[in-house]
Amino acid sequence: IALGYTENGSPNYTQPLTDQAVFAVAAAHFDSATAASTGTDALSVQVHNAAAVGKARVLVDMGQFAQAAAAVSAVTTSFQYTMTYAQTSQDNDIWIMTTNVKRYTVGDSFDIVNGAVNQIKNAIPFASAADPRVPVTGGTTNFANKSFDGNTAYVGQALWGRDDPNVIVSGIDARLVEAEAKLQTNDYAGMVTILDALRASPQTLGVLKVPAMAAIATTPTTLSDAVSLYFREKAFWQFGRGVRLGDMRRLIRQYGRTQDNVFPTGVFFKGGNYGTDVNFPVPDADKSNPNFNGCLDRNA
Repeated sequence: IALGYTENGSPNYTQPLTDQAVFAVAAAHFDSATAASTGTDALSVQVHNAAAVGKARVLVDMGQFAQAAAAVSAVTTSFQYTMTYAQTSQDNDIWIMTTNVKRYTVGDSFDIVNGAVNQIKNAIPFASAADPRVPVTGGTTNFANKSFDGNTAYVGQALWGRDDPNVIVSGIDARLVEAEAKLQTNDYAGMVTILDALRASPQTLGVLKVPAMAAIATTPTTLSDAVSLYFREKAFWQFGRGVRLGDMRRLIRQYGRTQDNVFPTGVFFKGGNYGTDVNFPVPDADKSNPNFNGCLDRNA
């Protein structure tokens, strides 16, 4: 990734940077935000907590799990930092692309190809799991209501309305960071204790009220099962907030899984097969940086 800065009205372009170098830049910005938000008024506390969770997420990306857990230890589970909307100024963008124009639907672990059920390996059944953290309308096999292409069964999200806030970071994110720190030390019981505590009490994410949920049935005894459980729980708690792709890449980079055991594989219902990319191409807009000639690599 190539970053750029405007200094005294003039662009200052960097050379392309590795992921780790970009994470380091992000960490420094969060450190500045933390240092500048030491007030005791509500807004200062809100910004301080948001910076703490943001810094922890960067530390997780850098593989510094214990430090990440320490960064969010003081953040309460009820904390939320949200992006707000109003119909007089700006609608919620996720609502626009889902409910309003039906360009996005909630994904599932299967779809329909030539009238038959087609399993999507590695996909989480967000649409059909009936999980209260991801409420939906419609269904993957219900073609009475179709998406904008006129072919895809429309499965709508029921988390956000037209002017409902999006959660940027939250105290639930903080607890998930702590749970992953337990996972990293092979303390699977400690990880499940944190995950069960989130499930045991009603939680709030924006306007969504998640009721208390049953405890996780079985504590995993192997690393593979513990990793699968953790990232599934994380995916449901953080659905629709731009976190899943980064987690899938971390499953490869930090947990040693292969691309074909993390990303969807097999037949794609609109033709062909799923590919093997693990990231998005850098957009053409970045070519305005004369130092950028393409990704250093396309690894996770």
